Amino acid sequence: MKHLILSVLMICAVGISAQADLQLMASPPDEVTPDTYRFSDLKPGYLAGVPATEAILTGVWKMVAIATSSACAIISTDTSNANGIKNNDGTFIELEFLNVTKSNPPGSSENFTKVFSVKINNFGKDSFDQGPYAVSSVESQFAQWNSSNGELDKDSYFNLSCRMSASSKYLICASKLVILSNSHKYDPRAIACAADNDYSSIVVYIRK
Repeated sequence: MKHLILSVLMICAVGISAQADLQLMASPPDEVTPDTYRFSDLKPGYLAGVPATEAILTGVWKMVAIATSSACAIISTDTSNANGIKNNDGTFIELEFLNVTKSNPPGSSENFTKVFSVKINNFGKDSFDQGPYAVSSVESQFAQWNSSNGELDKDSYFNLSCRMSASSKYLICASKLVILSNSHKYDPRAIACAADNDYSSIVVYIRK
């Protein structure tokens, strides 16, 4: 009788174990991509980042990683490369931070003003540049136009806020898609992305 009870308990234990295994596997395949970071990998680095000073930012930074949120997968493919992400023509996507000298209106006490700015170089292809655009002193915020088929799309833009990593090695930027007008021309997934409460993507740069 004792042997019978023990056998029943063992069968129940095996059944419970099998059920637990089934529960653990009840999700889509989770592909392991050693050289690609996901949004959930990069977002904590941005949230833990620190404000970057103009002195630290000044210079050229090349993109080494980008990952989109689940709501914004349409805007980009998750990509990373420690040596820099290249366009199809072999050029690197870069941010260039610099001071731009701007003439003041007649009658001003100073003839010129220096404006801390950013240029977005090779945004999709060689010499397809944007800027210089003014950079806000608040967490190094700036905006850049969207692009479509190699042309600027001024019906939508990306708002970026950048922070330095704790090690000061990486510049990590949170990007948010904003649709200004003519929303009818966009894929419904892009409209959903712009309406989502989370960032659209996290982009990582390293000094060139």
